[in-house]
Amino acid sequence: MKQELSQYLSYLKYERNLQSKSIYSHEKELGRFFDFLKERNVEIENVDHILIRDFLRTLCEKKQKKSTRYKTVNVIKSFFLFCYRKALIKTNPAKLTQYPKCDRPLPSFLTEKEVERFLPLPILAYRDYAILELLYATGARLSEIIYINIDDVNLSDRTILIRRRERKKRMVFFGRKAARILKFYLDVRPVLVREGSKEKSLFLSCYGRRMSGRAVHSLVEKYWFLSGIPRKITPQSFRHSFAAHLLDRGGDSRFVQELLGHSHIETTERYSSIKIGYLKTAHDKYHPRALEQPAKKIQTFEDITYPYCYSNLIRY
Repeated sequence: MKQELSQYLSYLKYERNLQSKSIYSHEKELGRFFDFLKERNVEIENVDHILIRDFLRTLCEKKQKKSTRYKTVNVIKSFFLFCYRKALIKTNPAKLTQYPKCDRPLPSFLTEKEVERFLPLPILAYRDYAILELLYATGARLSEIIYINIDDVNLSDRTILIRRRERKKRMVFFGRKAARILKFYLDVRPVLVREGSKEKSLFLSCYGRRMSGRAVHSLVEKYWFLSGIPRKITPQSFRHSFAAHLLDRGGDSRFVQELLGHSHIETTERYSSIKIGYLKTAHDKYHPRALEQPAKKIQTFEDITYPYCYSNLIRY
């Protein structure tokens, strides 16, 4: 098993070019599965779909979340598909394994009024303000924001090159507000740079080093507390808000997909459910026909005519 696992992890690192966190996650999930196989003295080549189903049943008995089991199934499927393609096994036992059905919760996001309430806090420092503005203006992930270098930023074109992985890059854009505060921050950034340091990171800590994800998390949490917004706000909330507001204003799903860097359109389309849920709530609250009213007898007519043509009724 160690040999197959070693080859698979090398495949994830050098061919699929996954980040170290993702590789560790695959190794951890497969480690639990391999422990299950050792308890039953079963080798990789003797695994069948029934054994995989029994393993997933043990996860259900431990009351693991459906999302966790979904991730486990995905890793197992990927591993056995790799082994089958490399002729390490004769058949793919995970081919018949189905994903658990899980309801994906709606992502937490800020309304446009809450964004305006959150960002203009007077005590925001230039660096903190720039981070929050870019989180919302670009829709970038937290892991992408902290790895932006100065050379990746183009203030004149208001663009940033996101280098998530060596083979996966994309360009994101930001508006005038973010450009203005970013320019202010770049003017004072040399104060944070230590003497003799060649640090290229855009956002620096007080020690002159690249900011960590935990530091940005704490930063957002601090300003969330000061904003008085009742719902918990995280760096990911700005990404969700970015997508929801673009779609709410008529942005195309494919366009938003490119900006967010999603590999699959299904991931982007879940933000459409935010818009639908919000519109349904607004409809039930304000539309006169949605309010509870006493039942009335519906009048019917034999001859129904339309005094207006459709061109007069439709507004684009």
